Amino acid sequence: SARQEAAAVGPTLAAQLRLCRSVAEVVGLDAGLRVDWQGEILVCNCCFEHIVQGAPGSGSSPGIFKLTQTFPHLRAHLLSHFDGALHKDAARRAALRRRAENTNVTAAHNCAQIALQVVLEKQSFLAYEQQIALADSQGVEVGTLNHSAAFPRAFVHSMHRVLVDGFGRLLDTPDPATGMRPAFAIVADKATNARQTGQMVGLIVLVRGVKVALLLAIDVVRAALSEVGEATLAPGSGKNLALHLVATLVGGKSLKLGVAAVQEQLTAYGFDGQYMGAGEGNNSGLNVAGHMALMLGMRSEFTLATWDAAHMIELAVADGRKVLPFWAELAKSVSGVQSQYLFGKGFDRLFLAAAREMHTVTCDKVNSLRVAQSATTPAAAPAA
Repeated sequence: SARQEAAAVGPTLAAQLRLCRSVAEVVGLDAGLRVDWQGEILVCNCCFEHIVQGAPGSGSSPGIFKLTQTFPHLRAHLLSHFDGALHKDAARRAALRRRAENTNVTAAHNCAQIALQVVLEKQSFLAYEQQIALADSQGVEVGTLNHSAAFPRAFVHSMHRVLVDGFGRLLDTPDPATGMRPAFAIVADKATNARQTGQMVGLIVLVRGVKVALLLAIDVVRAALSEVGEATLAPGSGKNLALHLVATLVGGKSLKLGVAAVQEQLTAYGFDGQYMGAGEGNNSGLNVAGHMALMLGMRSEFTLATWDAAHMIELAVADGRKVLPFWAELAKSVSGVQSQYLFGKGFDRLFLAAAREMHTVTCDKVNSLRVAQSATTPAAAPAA
């Protein structure tokens, strides 16, 4: 009878179904139902996902109900379905799947937090494996994947990509007080590695009154065609370096700001003296700021190009070593002592690591997967 069906389903859901007078009210219940008005069917979500789909019937076991039947019949079929063995089994499996998904998410977050801790504390990537083993031995859920040193290496790049995307959104968001998007400055310097000219590009912006800096990119600067297309611009030429800066800010290499946004928000540059032009007192310089102004349609006098203090201090130190011989001898002595100290410190770390390896309790789940995971590409890190 209907009373027996209601008692089997449960007083709460049965009472709610008895009060419903339309399909819309049934769907509004917390019973895992959804309606397809176009197909004129009512679907039980967990059964539809976990049971082989059959032809829609008036009250079929796969959890698909026709809306063409009268509402009292539909309600009776729903009560009978919720009390059926197939629905209970599907609901149980759905609960197990959700629990497994929650466990996987928890494990992924724990692995990411340990990787972030290793990066912030400037530890080696191998220290990540030790931290994972320690967390597992203490009962922390870390799953069975991403336990090798390869994961924090990939995590660093994922974290940087998230930070750069966040800076892009920040630069595109108007300040609620002024209605203007925040101003920013860029810093850049050449970096030569293996006889290839590269360029480091950073960005400085005020975030709630605090100056925040972010390294955007370190890329090899390729030779580019000249304006007439007959020759190429040297990778280290001022115009080619400016092209790389524009590509980093506007071209999507790191950020994808509009040209109008850069014209409005870019206020200053921090460069080495070699980057300067005649306007900054270096007639033989590369004039990178001037080239950027021409490329972006800006007036160079509206932006300030400064010779950053770090390079000036380096030049002052180099000049001091030439003028004051004892300074060079002192620097050489300090460098020798520091090298010996770092060598001894490294040997001490190696000795302690070997001692821990000999006396540490083996964690089978972690150590058995170490070699296999090192040879595989780790999964992508979750968003911060």
